[in-house]
Amino acid sequence: TIATKTRTTLVVTRGHEGILVATPGNQIKTLHTTPIPLSFPNTTLGAGDTFVGVTAAAWIRLFRMDSSRLVDALSLGMKAAALTVQSPVSVHPSITPEWLDN
Repeated sequence: TIATKTRTTLVVTRGHEGILVATPGNQIKTLHTTPIPLSFPNTTLGAGDTFVGVTAAAWIRLFRMDSSRLVDALSLGMKAAALTVQSPVSVHPSITPEWLDN
């Protein structure tokens, strides 16, 4: 896989189908998103940025860049992105540093 050749972890976002994580050791894991009510999404604007930002913040702030906790950080990023697509604005207003800490 590309992850093995580059010796890095590869994350592929797949919208409502969740994300795919491939590691250099050829481990592939699929993480699924929280189901969103049929009346949503309002817009997907900001969902990818929210995912990346919250994943990075969680991995650095909560998990101290511990590679064994990357999946936990990715899961928080997906939850934040799911909130964002339910919001009429580009980032759901409840996504704050305090939200991340809880």
